[in-house]
Amino acid sequence: MEEIQNLAPIIGLCIMLAYLVYIWTISSGHTWYYTLYRWIPRITKKSKDTLSKETKKRYRDNKRKFRRSLYALFIVILGIGYMLSVYTLENWQTLVTLAIVIIFADISVFSTPVIRKAGKFEFEQEQEINEYVEAYKKNELGLLMKVNKCTEQIQNAKEICGRIDNDLSYERSLEEFLQVYCDKFRINPYVYKIDANADDEYFLNALGETIDTIAHRHTINFSTMSASFNTEEDFNESAAKDKVFEMLFDAEFIEIERPNIERFIIIPIYTMDKTLIVVLQTDKGIIDNVDGPHITNLTYTFENTKEA
Repeated sequence: MEEIQNLAPIIGLCIMLAYLVYIWTISSGHTWYYTLYRWIPRITKKSKDTLSKETKKRYRDNKRKFRRSLYALFIVILGIGYMLSVYTLENWQTLVTLAIVIIFADISVFSTPVIRKAGKFEFEQEQEINEYVEAYKKNELGLLMKVNKCTEQIQNAKEICGRIDNDLSYERSLEEFLQVYCDKFRINPYVYKIDANADDEYFLNALGETIDTIAHRHTINFSTMSASFNTEEDFNESAAKDKVFEMLFDAEFIEIERPNIERFIIIPIYTMDKTLIVVLQTDKGIIDNVDGPHITNLTYTFENTKEA
């Protein structure tokens, strides 16, 4: 029994140190299986790097759990030591010393600087920061893909237009052209043409009729679904359509959302002899602010390519 009492502090200290080393290896992206995989020739460097990143992410996402488990392990070891009469209240100096060691270990391993505020966003949990960063990276990657796709399509516009059936109407031909861009991001384009520009007498009536057609075809209620302007309690459908009319006339994009179901963006495009209203709709993909300028540029590219 006396030998156990003598060895117990050493065993407890070894367990604590082993756990701290384990946490440190995970935070560095190294675990026993990662170290093993490093020596397997068939595993590519890319796979090893991916494994290391996943290990680091595991540490970041579970940092609070590791921290709690460190203190839980410390308390369990103290409890076992107390039951074995290794630690007593009489040698409280030793207990205080051990507690200080654990606290300093916690500070050295876990307590790194953490951003709690980014712009107007405040985070209560570190997990929220990780989720925000991951979402931001994903959004940036999506925007970059859209820019690259738009640039690629502009460069290959002549070839793409050559594959479009000449018997199709102008609206359907433009839809086919825009579909090349939209298919990549699970978006559906719809084109509405007004054979007049803003200077023609009947343009206002034609624009109003087109707005009604869009609302009917896509079952849009502008007074409750528009995300481009704030609605008041007495903001009825008629007033909402007037606002939509005004924004389209001023060449502004209009975002429409049916919460948790689908999103739209209405894009007015003015050319020399006609006006085009392009509606983008998606229930699976993501519509961003960059889609408006991209669709506008692709439409002008289509016009110039057809005329060439």
